[in-house]
Amino acid sequence: MKSIWLTLSLSVCVLSSAMAQQSNVIVDNDKIKITQYTSKPGEDVCGVGMHTHQDHGNILITDAKVKTTYPDSSTDIVIYDAKKNQLTIEKNGKQQVIASYGAFWAKGETHEVMNIGNKPLVYYMIETK
Repeated sequence: MKSIWLTLSLSVCVLSSAMAQQSNVIVDNDKIKITQYTSKPGEDVCGVGMHTHQDHGNILITDAKVKTTYPDSSTDIVIYDAKKNQLTIEKNGKQQVIASYGAFWAKGETHEVMNIGNKPLVYYMIETK
């Protein structure tokens, strides 16, 4: 029985690792932390599963299509088109299009963010301390 649970636990860990984004801390000092995230289609974007961030800046480097799910099960979809410098936000059945070079400020929140696009996305998260 122990070996079955051990095998199951290891399988879950391997599967979780396979679905996790790659992250690389670029700067981390007493004032700021900048992390580069790379996420393939179907992967978590900025943390694994439901997680929390404080207020932070974001800079999208590539095209992106992400779905954010909140603790109350509500969702929104954000699409960034780097060639058009355009950010589209779909929330509560409404769509908002914003001219953007991929940079935006995000209020702290708890969420799960998935890459639902068809290609990898790369972005930087800037957190102040």
